[in-house]
Amino acid sequence: MKSGDQEAVNRITVELYETADQGADFLASINDYWDASVWRDLFTQLINMRIQVILSILQGNYRNEIRVFDRIQDLAVVMGDYLARGILLVGLNHPASMMSPVEASTATIQ
Repeated sequence: MKSGDQEAVNRITVELYETADQGADFLASINDYWDASVWRDLFTQLINMRIQVILSILQGNYRNEIRVFDRIQDLAVVMGDYLARGILLVGLNHPASMMSPVEASTATIQ
């Protein structure tokens, strides 16, 4: 942005959103309690806020940069909660998945 290479900025921005989509799809594929659309929304919010931080810094609008950074921290908590909830639900519904490999190898199937 600062160098004036708008083409590179556009390409990188598209790649960020594509990577977010791929990450959302991957996370949803490994845990039945995670929805790809929820992850996609969370990642999109994060990318949008990171872009706002960069623009605020480039414009010298440090108050806004701090405000958006605080919102990023709040979003990180939401993302962490969603991640943890999915992990816990897997463990509650499939207790063997929460065992250590040694415990799982000696557990009896009921």
